[in-house]
Amino acid sequence: MEVICNRKVLHKALQSVSRAVSGRSTLPILSNVLLKASKEGLTLLTSDLEVWMDCLLPAAAKASGGEAVKVSKAGAITVPAKLLNEVVSNLPEATVQLQANEQNELVLICGSSKYELRGLPAEEFPAFPEVGDDVAFTIGQELLGQLITKTIFSASTDETRAILTGALLTAEGKKIRMVATDAYRLSMKVSEIADAVKKDMEVIIPARALRELSRLLDNEEEQKVEIKVGTSQILFRMIGGSSDDPSELCLVSRLVEGQFPVFDKLIPKEYERRISVNREDFLASIKRCAIMARAEANKLIFDPDGDRMKIKAESADYGKAEEEIAISLEGEGVQIAFNGEYLLDALESMTSESVWLEITSSVLPVLFRPSDDPDHVCLVAALQVL
Repeated sequence: MEVICNRKVLHKALQSVSRAVSGRSTLPILSNVLLKASKEGLTLLTSDLEVWMDCLLPAAAKASGGEAVKVSKAGAITVPAKLLNEVVSNLPEATVQLQANEQNELVLICGSSKYELRGLPAEEFPAFPEVGDDVAFTIGQELLGQLITKTIFSASTDETRAILTGALLTAEGKKIRMVATDAYRLSMKVSEIADAVKKDMEVIIPARALRELSRLLDNEEEQKVEIKVGTSQILFRMIGGSSDDPSELCLVSRLVEGQFPVFDKLIPKEYERRISVNREDFLASIKRCAIMARAEANKLIFDPDGDRMKIKAESADYGKAEEEIAISLEGEGVQIAFNGEYLLDALESMTSESVWLEITSSVLPVLFRPSDDPDHVCLVAALQVL
């Protein structure tokens, strides 16, 4: 294998795919990145057998200052991903030459720098999955990013409840929806895609895969993501278009098997009282009170009355905290308590100027809804006030 590569382009690709490298596998090969040179360009592949990341640096692509990749000789090798990433990140701004020999060594030359990295045979690396196209559609990167960031924080981290460690993604016609819950809170975001799906879809995607995907997405709606869904895996394909990032990046994740909880009936359709509050003021007050609430399971008490609401926290060891903010109240006030961390996650996922709290009673979950986005809701369970 002989390849000449733009350092910035190679570094960016390594940073992206390194996130799928296994950190605790007993298989040494899973700590490596597969480098494969072909007439198409240079491909980088990593996997922990749950998530795969594949990045193609096209041979025809251009980068600032010239060609991004030039393949002189095809071939493949695997080398430690963390080591290669660290080496490339510290190289000077010059062309990088990569040469693999029959002793499974990668020789890297950049300017006056030369490294020899010991690797493992490419044949030992697990193959990139072939994902079927039972369902296939495209979505804007910005829109997909919003679906993830507005919901994924509600997914469970408890591996004993595997079904809740993922987020439900459904598509029907032009309607797309993502839902996540850990049984104490629930977040849902509904949006519309440009082209209707030809076949309805309902899959559960591991939260970890979605978090990694969100880091790769562009905030520009014109940049698209191709999604393919197979029987047990899902593929996301992103195509870069700038001189700084000409790569074609794919992420494949296994799907979570099982039936997602029936959540539609949990979201209240009516409320007895509603509070409107400035989101930033609300967020700042909760953050301050949460300092005192940490020792008491993050419990915060909310006491709305007229056009003001008190936010209280009390710790047997440290003392008390109280904040007061302006509100608009419909109906009678009722004292209610929440886990402050859950509220922070919900409010930070929103961007609206104000937020609605739709309350049925002091013991039932409360619906938080941004004033500018009725299709985004967060349901948070109430705690006992006393």
